[in-house]
Amino acid sequence: KFNWYKNGVLLPGEALSNYNVTTEGKYKVEVTACAGSSSFSKEISVHFDIIPTPVITTDKAIYCEGDVATLQIPPYPGADIKWLFNGIVQTEFNGSYFINAEKAGKYMVEISKANCKQFSSEMTLTFDNPPEFSINRRLNRSLCHGDMEVLTVSTPAARYLWSTGETTRSIQVKNAGEYEVEVFNSNNCSSKREVEVIALPRISLNKIPDTVLCLINNESIVIKADEGFVKYSLNGVASSFPHFTIKEPGSYTLIVEDSNGCTAEAVFTVKPLCLRIIIPNTFTPNGDMINDTWNIGGLENDSNADVKVYNRYGQLVFESAGNWTAWNGKSGSDELPAGVYFYVISTKNAEKPIKGIVNIIR
Repeated sequence: KFNWYKNGVLLPGEALSNYNVTTEGKYKVEVTACAGSSSFSKEISVHFDIIPTPVITTDKAIYCEGDVATLQIPPYPGADIKWLFNGIVQTEFNGSYFINAEKAGKYMVEISKANCKQFSSEMTLTFDNPPEFSINRRLNRSLCHGDMEVLTVSTPAARYLWSTGETTRSIQVKNAGEYEVEVFNSNNCSSKREVEVIALPRISLNKIPDTVLCLINNESIVIKADEGFVKYSLNGVASSFPHFTIKEPGSYTLIVEDSNGCTAEAVFTVKPLCLRIIIPNTFTPNGDMINDTWNIGGLENDSNADVKVYNRYGQLVFESAGNWTAWNGKSGSDELPAGVYFYVISTKNAEKPIKGIVNIIR
C-alpha cells in the first residue's frame, strides 16, 4: 500500500506506486507491506522553472525604408536567448534582449532554461517605401528677367516641405538657385529631390526717343533697334530686321527677343508736328478718303492758333480757335460749293497773320 504526501499532508486517493507531480513542493511516500508496519521514503523537493511566453515589442509603430528597427523582449535572468529571422537562428544576437533590425521579414525569439524552452509569436517586420516623385517645371527653361517659374511635385502626397519653407505642392520662384522639397506619405516616410533654376541677365535695349512726324509733307521716319536679336516686332508687326518705317503718329512699342526666348521692350511716341507752317492750297472733300480735309502743318504745338476762312463775299464759313482742327469743307453741317476761299491764320509761329487762298474741288 502506498500513501503520498505533499508538504507533510496526505494526498487523498493517491495510492499507486507512482505519482505525477504538477506543482512545486516537498514530496514523500509511505509504504505499508504488513498490517501495522510501514516506512517513509526520503522527502524530495520538486521545483518548476516557469518560462513566460516572450513578447517582442518595437520602438516605433511604423518604419520607413532606411530606418533601423529596435526589437526587444523583457529580461529573463538566467535564460538562454536566441533570435530567429525567417526561421534561421541569428547567432550574432544570442543572449541579447534587443536587436537592431534593418531587414524586412519574420522575427521570433526562443527562451530556454535547463531543459525548458518557450517561443514568442512570430512578428513580421516591414519597411514602408518613401514617395517616388519628380519636380515638374512650368517653363522648363532658364528664367528671363521678370519670369516666374512654377515648381510642382509630380504626384500628390500627404505633406510637402520646400527649402523655402513653403508647404504647398507647388511654389513660384523668380530667383536663380537650387530648390529642394521633402515629400511625406501618410506614414510620415519621406524622400527628397532638388532642382536648379537658372536666371539669365536682363536684356539691354537702348531707349528710343520720342520724335515728330509732319503729315502734310507725307513724311516717314525709320526707327532702328539694337542689332543681334533673333526677332523684332513693332506694335505687333513682326520682323527679322531691326528697322521699321513709321508713317503715322501714335504710341509705339518695340519688342526684341534673343536666342533664349527672352524679350525686352522700348516704348516711344511719334507726335504730329511740322517744323514750319505748311498750308495746302487745294483739297477735295468728296469722301474718297484722299485729301478730304484741309490740314495745316505747323500749328500742332500752338494752343492759341486761330484760323478763319471766308467765302468770296467775305462771309466767315469756318473758324478753328485754339488747337488746330482740320477743315472738312463744310460750314457747320452744310457742304460748301467748289470754289476759292480766303483764309487768315494767326499763330505764334509767324510774326504777323498769314493770308492766302484755298480751293475746294469737288
